[in-house]
Amino acid sequence: MTQRSFIHALDLRNFFACHNISLDGSLWTPNFLGLADEGLRATHRHIGEIPIEELRSTGPTGNVLAPRVAAYFIPGAIWGAGQKLANGYGQEIQISEGKKANMIDVRDAELAFEAGRRRYSPNSTSRLSCIWLAEHSAEGEAVVRHMFGDNSHIVIVGMRITHQLSLSRADARWFEEYCYSPSESKVENYWKEVPHPDGPRWEWMLDGRVELSNADDLELIRAKRATSPTQ
Repeated sequence: MTQRSFIHALDLRNFFACHNISLDGSLWTPNFLGLADEGLRATHRHIGEIPIEELRSTGPTGNVLAPRVAAYFIPGAIWGAGQKLANGYGQEIQISEGKKANMIDVRDAELAFEAGRRRYSPNSTSRLSCIWLAEHSAEGEAVVRHMFGDNSHIVIVGMRITHQLSLSRADARWFEEYCYSPSESKVENYWKEVPHPDGPRWEWMLDGRVELSNADDLELIRAKRATSPTQ
């Protein structure tokens, strides 16, 4: 297991992420939870075993969902079936056409990168079952700040890996560029850890479990979560 030190960014407006980590200070990936939990083990499939077209049309049914999968794949599958996105009361969720198109574009980019992972680096951690980390360094914090900006709702916390199914590094610049100008070479460069010529922004993807390395951060998250908006 790696001895590197990592950080993780947490958006205090994200109820589910804050709720999950506030329970005991840990985060689990879907693949790890599917292995560790006896009740889930019967239906859970490793994300790499689910065909790409199935991910597109229905999402990973029967599985624990990573937040990014829940946010983009499930709505995309619903819209693709000609249905409307609704809340728990059966009321349609109103989403602008522009936002809807953006969500579908992100979903399609993630599908392209998952297909690319299977081609170019099948042992790498899937973006669809991972916890995002950055190195605990000035460079790693700069990567996180670039992604989230100067946002008062974002807290950066130290994380310790306790269980590791896989751990991979990739240059986030290739994914960012792909979203604006798709090309297969960017997918390949991402999974082959090719540094971007403008300077890499290394992101780490863990499949497994992490916990807060500083116990004081748990109380900080709980206190700030209680006073933060949910939207």
